[in-house]
Amino acid sequence: MNQSWAPVVFRAPQARRGEVLAHTARDIATLAAFISGGVALLSPWLLQFEAGSKFNPLQLVPAVAIAAFGCVLSVAYLANVHLIFATGRNLWLSVVTPVSLLTGLTCAYLVGRQDLVLLAVGFPATYAALAVGTAWLRRHVHAVSWSETALLLPTGLGLALCVLGGVLPTSGTTALIRVAVAALAGFGTLRLGRRIMTDSDVTRTPEVDST
Repeated sequence: MNQSWAPVVFRAPQARRGEVLAHTARDIATLAAFISGGVALLSPWLLQFEAGSKFNPLQLVPAVAIAAFGCVLSVAYLANVHLIFATGRNLWLSVVTPVSLLTGLTCAYLVGRQDLVLLAVGFPATYAALAVGTAWLRRHVHAVSWSETALLLPTGLGLALCVLGGVLPTSGTTALIRVAVAALAGFGTLRLGRRIMTDSDVTRTPEVDST
């Protein structure tokens, strides 16, 4: 889903671009929250396929949950980047991007000194820095504004699901709670996907495609 919604934003008339972006970003962020939360919740089993026993997969469950939340935060970064690209004034991204990466690496180093599993903090920290940096840059280049508060609810949802994925039991009967919550997230994904495809408020306007 990374850049798949960019054409929707670029094709929108400039007067409506902020409105279209807020609507689309909210949907994409909600999908990212459901999917990332599902990965975090199912990680005890997914890791059995992806990591050998020498890695002690169950100890990596919190790392997966932390990294998964970074995918939710990436939507705020992408939303601002789309508007920056639309202006054609993206030179400052060559500064914002490495500074954000350095911020993430610094966070990973500082936190990872306490526990190597917490090195995963560097991923969401990088995207948080990118979101803040591109929000500043969007204003600096006088790109179209949008309602960034539209991402508050999806981000909160993603945080809650990823936290559950990081703290719920990883073995035994109680671990099945993970499957139940992941199933709800999967249902939410399918329902939202169907709504996006049939959203008459979006598809009825020729200049704006469905997300």
